[in-house]
Amino acid sequence: MTLPSPSQLLGAGNFLLWYPGQEDLLTQSLDWFFSPARFLGMSIPTGSGKSLSSLLLSKLSEARTVILTATKGLQEQYNRDTKQLGGAVVVGQNNFPCILVNSRLTADEGPCHDGIPCAIREQCPYRVQLKKALDANLVITNYAYWLAQTNFSSGLGDFGLMICDEGHSVFGAMENYLTIFISRLDIKSLGINFPESPDQWNVWQSWAEVSVPIAADAVNWMEQEMKGYRSRNQLVPSHVSRAYRTINGVHARLKRLSAVSEQWVIQKTYHGYRFVPKWVSNYSEHLFGKVPKIVLMSAILSHRSADYIGVPSNGSRAWIEMDSHFPPENTPIWHIPTARINYRTDDYGSTIWCSRIDQIIQRRLDRKGIVFTVSYERAKLLLSRSRFKDIMFT
Repeated sequence: MTLPSPSQLLGAGNFLLWYPGQEDLLTQSLDWFFSPARFLGMSIPTGSGKSLSSLLLSKLSEARTVILTATKGLQEQYNRDTKQLGGAVVVGQNNFPCILVNSRLTADEGPCHDGIPCAIREQCPYRVQLKKALDANLVITNYAYWLAQTNFSSGLGDFGLMICDEGHSVFGAMENYLTIFISRLDIKSLGINFPESPDQWNVWQSWAEVSVPIAADAVNWMEQEMKGYRSRNQLVPSHVSRAYRTINGVHARLKRLSAVSEQWVIQKTYHGYRFVPKWVSNYSEHLFGKVPKIVLMSAILSHRSADYIGVPSNGSRAWIEMDSHFPPENTPIWHIPTARINYRTDDYGSTIWCSRIDQIIQRRLDRKGIVFTVSYERAKLLLSRSRFKDIMFT
């Protein structure tokens, strides 16, 4: 049976043709959706139309869907692809200006966070996009925002389907969210010192339990000071507001540390201490919540990466693995040592990386090629620096 084009199934868009194997992928995905299994892992190669597959599954399942991404570039791509489908992209408050105050303040720094009523709250750009997301049947956001909004705020409503794009990045996103960092500077103003035996976990938990009331008293004192400004119809000075948010953040981190029910890894840094869970999988519901159907998709997704984030390996996990439609003999692998590329890479390393790619391209101008940059931000960097940017497209 021949399916209608993707655009016909979606009722919008300019997706006129199917990618190789995509029709079968959609059929298998729908079979899973109506099966008892909660999780679906999709290990499908680059160029197979993962984003389009997500939109088709959301549309045909008729489930309210949230799509999570690890990069802003992919989030922007979904934004372009879903405009005609009623999709809503939601990002954090630091991406919006505070329109109440005539300054360079972002929404997360606005007076409303100091307890001052906002007369134009409903016109706040952040609140406008949040309301749109709450009303939408298709929501696109990033892992960091989703984890913060659903665990520390009011959430984004109930969903029937979660699609974790760039699924290989879920572990890193979860670990970053769970990690607690306390700096020496944070606690110095509270009169608190680090424990004398910083390599023992039980010592840290006792220390945190003792420190929480001290931080709570400091938070209460700062709140009273801000109430004084408000009672005089004055804006809270920026230095007072910053101090309050810093102390409030320290208090929250100390409470989290004191409430940890298992032993974590203690990492000493130059400025303080970092606490990281040994097993991110024990905290999987912080991400998945009560969503009944969850898809993990990536070109490099593996069963082990699913294990690491707490996806059950029993009947709750279904799996689809698609071979690349590129002939393997056409894609030999060569390793050319150049530069270590990760989030710590500086400008010098990025320059070497771009130069090496240009060297490879220069001797192969007689053919087409793909540069797998991992992230859209890195793709933009390459486009801005490459001598061959005129023949590149993303």
